[in-house]
Amino acid sequence: MTGTGQINSFSYNRIDDIDAYKTDGEEKYIKSLQNGNNDLKITALKLDNMEVDTLPLLQNFNFTLNLSGSDDNYIYFKPNLFSTAFDNEFLSETRLTDIDFSCLGSDAVSGIYKVPAGFKIDAMPKSVSMAMSDNSITFKRIVAAQDGSIVVRYSLNFKKSIFFKEDYPEFHDFFKKLSELMNEQIVLKKG
Repeated sequence: MTGTGQINSFSYNRIDDIDAYKTDGEEKYIKSLQNGNNDLKITALKLDNMEVDTLPLLQNFNFTLNLSGSDDNYIYFKPNLFSTAFDNEFLSETRLTDIDFSCLGSDAVSGIYKVPAGFKIDAMPKSVSMAMSDNSITFKRIVAAQDGSIVVRYSLNFKKSIFFKEDYPEFHDFFKKLSELMNEQIVLKKG
């Protein structure tokens, strides 16, 4: 797979990304964008608005993805290639301290994947919404086939920044389900 991507970083994420780029250098920063995926390669990167703090940091890049596990008849891939916002850091069943994100936040990922000639969609994730019981965190995934492409949009919104350890079981279950949803694959079949 080859494609282009753009990451728009606002507020604290903007500051953190610029600091990481300036401190670590471009090569190490590119490796962080690849998020440990050895099949994913960033082939070009351009950052815009680094010096204009009122605008989001725009990270434009080209990439290639080796579709390991795919063969002449099937193509498999996870559409969430670049966002670490959906990674599950809350794997432990128990929590001894409160969780403080220090600010409210939202993350959105959109992708358009062109179905190659000679292939059709065999399986794709279903659109889904879920929320914590108090609506403090909401997640929505929209997936649709449109004009020979698959359009995917994920959004994760935090309406509070502190979660108490007593509420951790629900929090843990939410992020466990989120991780499962983010790892569902798209399957294309020759035919």
